Amino acid sequence: MPAYFNNMLYYGASGNALKAFSIVNARLSPASVSASARTFTFPGTTPGVSAAGSANAIVWAVENTNPAVLHAYDARDLTLELYNSSQAPAGRDAFGAGNKFITPTIVNGHVYVGTTSGVARFGLLAPTAPTGLRIL
Repeated sequence: MPAYFNNMLYYGASGNALKAFSIVNARLSPASVSASARTFTFPGTTPGVSAAGSANAIVWAVENTNPAVLHAYDARDLTLELYNSSQAPAGRDAFGAGNKFITPTIVNGHVYVGTTSGVARFGLLAPTAPTGLRIL
């Protein structure tokens, strides 16, 4: 399942990288214009996009593993990974086993991800802590 934002289509096929394709004159570019370094195992990834209007867009993708991993990429350049939940210290952002066909859902500054046993909610850390994301 692809995601669309600002004349770009984001698609993460099984066994492949998350890729961005440009749309010009109602036509999809024949080759991707950007791709993540990470490849996503079965069933691939269904991306979600957050942005402040048409600026500062982030493409969110979940790796269907155990534990699952939430990834955030710069929408202009998918080689720039901004965050992934396995980077946090001492498993702070671990949220359980992945689930097929989950789409990160972004609402009011939080990212929600379904798992096999519940829903993880990610947001900014408290102002006194270093900037990052965590499960709330």
